[in-house]
Amino acid sequence: MIFSSFAPSKKTIINYKILSMKKHVLIAILILVGATNIFGQYHKSKWVPSFSIDLSSDYENSYEYAVSKYDGEESSLPHKGALEIGGGIDYFLLKRLTIGATAKYYNKKMTGGTIKLGGRLKFFYTKNSYNYLALEYSQILSNNKDVFKDASQLKLGQYFGIAKIKDWRFILGVFFSFDDYNLQGSKPLFNKEEPDYITFHSWGISLGLAF
Repeated sequence: MIFSSFAPSKKTIINYKILSMKKHVLIAILILVGATNIFGQYHKSKWVPSFSIDLSSDYENSYEYAVSKYDGEESSLPHKGALEIGGGIDYFLLKRLTIGATAKYYNKKMTGGTIKLGGRLKFFYTKNSYNYLALEYSQILSNNKDVFKDASQLKLGQYFGIAKIKDWRFILGVFFSFDDYNLQGSKPLFNKEEPDYITFHSWGISLGLAF
C-alpha cells in the first residue's frame, strides 16, 4: 500500500507498449533491409527493398453495433484520414512477378497509431519498366483492446516508376483499400451500444523508393 502511489497508470503502460512495439518493428525493418543488401551483392536482380509514405481517406464506412440482445443497427461515421509509413522486401519469383513482406506504421484518426504487418504480390507490365499492379494483405495490430480487438486490410494499387537516380527508383502510386475492424469488447463510440464491426473503403496516394 505504501508504494501504490508510484504504480504506473494504465495510460503509461499502454504508451510503453506502443513505444516498445515501434522499436521492435524498426529493428526488424533495419535487419530486413540489411539482409537484403547482403543478398543483393549476389542476387541484385532478385531482391528489392522499398520504402513508402501513403496518405488515404475513406469515402465510405459502416459501423455495426447492438443496442439490445436482439436488435442491431448500422451507422456511418465522419470520414477519417490515415498515414502509413514503412518498408518492405520483394523477391522476383518470375521475370514480372514478385512476392514480398511489409512492416509499416499505420495511423488512422479513429484508432490512433499502430503497426501493420503483411504480404504482397506485384505484377510488372513489362520487363524493363517499373510500372506494376500490387495486391497487399495486412494484419493491423491492436495496442489497445478498448479501441479495437483486431483488424485487417486489403489493398489494391497501381504504381508507376517516375524517375531513377543511380540505383534509386522513385515511385508514385494510387490505391484502393478495405479495412475491417473487429470492435467486439471495445468501448462504444456513441453511448451505451455494444460495438461489433466497422469497415472503411478508402482511396489514397503513395510516394515511394525502391533500391
